[in-house]
Amino acid sequence: LLAGYEGTLGIITHKNPDPDAIASAMALSAIAKHASPKKLAVRIFYEGNIGHQENRTFVNLLDIKMEHLTPEALTKCNYLALVDTPGPGANNDIPQGTKIAIIIDHHRDAKHPPPAGTFADIRPGVGATASILTQYLQELDIPVEKQVATALLYGIRADTKDFKRNTTPQDLNYAGFLLPLTD
Repeated sequence: LLAGYEGTLGIITHKNPDPDAIASAMALSAIAKHASPKKLAVRIFYEGNIGHQENRTFVNLLDIKMEHLTPEALTKCNYLALVDTPGPGANNDIPQGTKIAIIIDHHRDAKHPPPAGTFADIRPGVGATASILTQYLQELDIPVEKQVATALLYGIRADTKDFKRNTTPQDLNYAGFLLPLTD
């Protein structure tokens, strides 16, 4: 899918993004850059603010480039992806009816179903969206940079409360895959 894209992919996290949302956006960005290195630019957006001290430190230490989402920035993207949010209007201010190309999340929201024509991978049985993106990196055999691996492992750990909440064997498997690649 991403190999056929040209232009700009805007990856949008949920409001006040946490490590799972941020890491998932980083991983989708890495996949997009690998799939279409010369034809596709990627921008990561968030709404609200990165207010929790732990999340600000996460972004600063890993030097994660994120932009505050504005209506103008949205219009400059040829494609939109949502990570760690199940659809337009679900913990984001994306208007219903906005064309979304990709949705990847581990939450299901019956009030905000994926729009028709959207690639949607929504798995409520997984502990973190970062686990889903780690699976993509593994299965696509994309080399995982240390910064991305560190973010993904932290995202999985944060969303599963250090593997004490909603943890699945897949979450543990992907964490084990990431551990030797992290800082």
